[in-house]
Amino acid sequence: MSNPNLKAAEALRRFAQMFEGVPEAITQLDRTGSLEQACAEAEARLDAARRDSEVQDAKLQASANAAVEAEARAAKLIEQAEADAAALREKAQAEADALIADAKADCAKVQKDADARRNKAEARADAAEKEAAAALVRRDVALDDLAKAEQSLAELKARLA
Repeated sequence: MSNPNLKAAEALRRFAQMFEGVPEAITQLDRTGSLEQACAEAEARLDAARRDSEVQDAKLQASANAAVEAEARAAKLIEQAEADAAALREKAQAEADALIADAKADCAKVQKDADARRNKAEARADAAEKEAAAALVRRDVALDDLAKAEQSLAELKARLA
C-alpha cells in the first residue's frame, strides 16, 4: 500500500477499531461512577441514620433514666404517704382511746353521783317511812288515849248524872 489515502484510511480503520470499545467503556464508567456516587450517598445516609440512631438512643436512655428516677421518687412519696397515714391512724386511735377513757370516767362519775343521790333518796325515804311509822304509832297512842279519855269522860258523866 503505497497510496497515502489508502494508508490513511487503513490507519483510520485501525484507529476506529481501537476506539470502538470507547462508548461502551464510557457507559461502564458512567455506570460505575453512578454506582460509586449512589454508594457514597447511601453511606452518607447510613452515617446520618447512625448519628440519628445514636441521638435517639441517648434520648431513650435519658428518658429511661428519668423514668427510673421518677419511679424511685414515686416510691419514696408512696412510702412517705403510707408512713404519714400510719402515723395519722395511730394519732387518731390514741385520741379516740383518750376520748373513750374520758367518756368512761365521766360515765363512772355520773353513775357514782346517781348512786349517791339514789342512796340519799332511799335514806330519806327510809327516814320518812320510819317517821310515818312513828307518826302512826303516835296516832294510835293518841287514839287510845282519846278513847280512854272519852271513856273516862263518859264514866264521869255517868257518875254525875
